[in-house]
Amino acid sequence: MSETCKIYDEPAFPVNTGYCAEDGYGHQTGHRLFQFAGLTKREYFAAMAMQGMMANPYWDSYKYEDVANVAVLQADKLIKGLNKELPNA
Repeated sequence: MSETCKIYDEPAFPVNTGYCAEDGYGHQTGHRLFQFAGLTKREYFAAMAMQGMMANPYWDSYKYEDVANVAVLQADKLIKGLNKELPNA
């Protein structure tokens, strides 16, 4: 993956929907396309890390803000690893 291509701001689950509007006589008046990006991959990875941490009683004594910060750090580490070039196999 090149340095300019990063995944942190890409949508995790992009959805494209489209429809052709008609005027009542069967004539198309235009085509509309909507894209719903939803969560970014960074947000999704952080949410999954936080979910795993909250399922572990070890984290019960920590403030939610601290757990959230660690989850974001974990997401960033994962993204950094995913953005590394793969060696030629």
